[in-house]
Amino acid sequence: MGNRLAASVLGVGIVDLKLSSSKTVPLKNLQHAPTINRNLISVSLLCQDGYKLVFESNKVVMYKFEDFAGKGYMSGGLFRLSTFDLLFNLKVASMINKVCEADVWHSRFCHIGIDTIARMSKLELILKFDIVNGSKCQFCVQAKL
Repeated sequence: MGNRLAASVLGVGIVDLKLSSSKTVPLKNLQHAPTINRNLISVSLLCQDGYKLVFESNKVVMYKFEDFAGKGYMSGGLFRLSTFDLLFNLKVASMINKVCEADVWHSRFCHIGIDTIARMSKLELILKFDIVNGSKCQFCVQAKL
C-alpha cells in the first residue's frame, strides 16, 4: 500500500457493484482486506475487462464497449463512483464465507493444481483446510480455451 504496510486478505471472489446509472459492474478477483478503510478499485483491471474511464474536471465517466456505464466525482483526493449499492460492504464481508481456501492458495501459488495444494497441506507447508470439489478458477478456464 502507499504507506508501505501490508494488509491481510481474508477472501477473494466476485461482487457485483450497482452504479447509480442502474448498470452493474462485476468486480472480479475482489480481495477483502478489512483493515483497509476504503473500497479501492483497480482502473487497469477495469480496462482489461473492457471498460473505458475518462477523467476530466474532477469527474470520471465509465463506459463499457462505448456504452455509458456510470460516473463518479473526486472527493478527498480519490475518485468515488456514484453507486446505489448501500449494501456493498456487507456483500464483500459475506463473500469471504463463500471463498474456498484452496482457491486462495491456488492463486497465491501461481495457479498450481489442487492435488499439489492438498499435498502441501498434508505436509503442513500451508495451513490445513477442507478441499471443496467442483471449484473452477476463471483464469485457468480462460487460459485453456
